[in-house]
Amino acid sequence: MMTASADKDCGVIFTCTAHFVEPDKNSSYFYERMNVVPSETAQLASDLFDSGGCLRPEYRSRGTCQDVTSWDNELDSGDIFVFERFKVDKPLQRKGSAKSLCDNLIGQAIKESQHFSAIVAPGALESEYRDYAGQEKEKVVKEQVSIAVQFELAQGFRRDRGSNWLALT
Repeated sequence: MMTASADKDCGVIFTCTAHFVEPDKNSSYFYERMNVVPSETAQLASDLFDSGGCLRPEYRSRGTCQDVTSWDNELDSGDIFVFERFKVDKPLQRKGSAKSLCDNLIGQAIKESQHFSAIVAPGALESEYRDYAGQEKEKVVKEQVSIAVQFELAQGFRRDRGSNWLALT
């Protein structure tokens, strides 16, 4: 588990939690292990992998869509680095802080594993929408997810057809 945060005058300005899921020679054991770690990772396991621990066929290359990427075998080998939580306080958003934090964590991950894929499911943190209700809440969540997707795509993450997950391979 890797956690990064920084404080400015004892106030937190950004936080991120990420961890490795390391495959095993027995890929079904890999799938079982993914299902017992934090909920994001269990969701990743059921969304993208079959019970044998291999990437589901619908996420493999078919060579039919030019604008839609596929992960193919990239996620069947190497470690998986899952971003669980990523937050930059509003005053520091759009100033390069998040990019620096993401680059730093991926740099640390490279030191631990030469071959890995980073995975993230863009979302909105409860702290961003808890004061809203109804349609206003839906609007805030949609905006936050859109911002997260734009940021992650700018970092080089790719989305596969039909999946909420983005991968950097």
